[in-house]
Amino acid sequence: MLKRNPFLTPPPSGEKPRPFREVVDDVIESLPQDLPTDPQQLLIGLDIDGTLLTPTGATPRVRSLYRAVIEAGIHTVIASGRTLGAVRPIVSQLGTDTGVSVCSNGAVIAQWDPHCEGGVRVVQTCEFRVDEVWDRVLSVLPDAIIGVEKDGGFFISDFFPEGELIEEHWVLPIEQLRQKKTPNLVVRAPQMSIEQFSAALDDSQVRQTHEVFVGWTSWANIGPLGCTKARALDDLARQYGVPPQGTIAVGDGSNDVPMLEWAALGVAMGGADSQVRSHAQHVTAAVENDGAAAVMAALLWHCGVPFPSA
Repeated sequence: MLKRNPFLTPPPSGEKPRPFREVVDDVIESLPQDLPTDPQQLLIGLDIDGTLLTPTGATPRVRSLYRAVIEAGIHTVIASGRTLGAVRPIVSQLGTDTGVSVCSNGAVIAQWDPHCEGGVRVVQTCEFRVDEVWDRVLSVLPDAIIGVEKDGGFFISDFFPEGELIEEHWVLPIEQLRQKKTPNLVVRAPQMSIEQFSAALDDSQVRQTHEVFVGWTSWANIGPLGCTKARALDDLARQYGVPPQGTIAVGDGSNDVPMLEWAALGVAMGGADSQVRSHAQHVTAAVENDGAAAVMAALLWHCGVPFPSA
């Protein structure tokens, strides 16, 4: 079985190098006046691709700040469009085997715990029937490859381009795929441009009944209506007793827009496009300039906790 590089992520933005302290100071200036200073009253949702992850992995600064905010007591949640299987190596890359991750754009919430079987426990899953969207998608994208997520892996209609799936995956007959329930349906049309692909999905009218997020290639994730990173983070904030004014979200993609709007402080990465930026209260540096690490450092400063500078 072919497996992709777990660090497959958007290319660098091309942003010029920026002094890290300057980026941190910019974030500090953007912090809301009513942001709690008690770490236990803060929750930060962090996207992975283009936010925590460069094409060569997380930088040493991101890894050290990620661990520092957890040790300080800030509720730190990875919030990704990736499946549980594709989030797993990133959790290891960040140097921790505990915590909570929102996967599949909010349709799956997982608790990482080395004492559990496999090191993880799924605590919440939202699913829909594949046949609810199958015919509509293939009516406008007849040559598309379909992936049906199940238990962190995929049942697929055909093989994806080499190296694109890190998760375990198995080819199944179409009729078997159509009958399954899933938290996440992947549609891939490698022969199409993003513009053509997005327009075809608009024509399918799937966006009216399900959550649809298009990535940086002709790849879409389709999930249950209402299941977003924002909803999952809100559930966790309520569970942890974090007030609305203590919520922070950092991301760079269209699937991050709901959580950027939800958070008291929504931070777009410097590599985000103008549409994503328009939904944020602050724009930090791009991933290659450790913009997400700067947000974490600013929160530690706000709470009176020294933060590692490198």
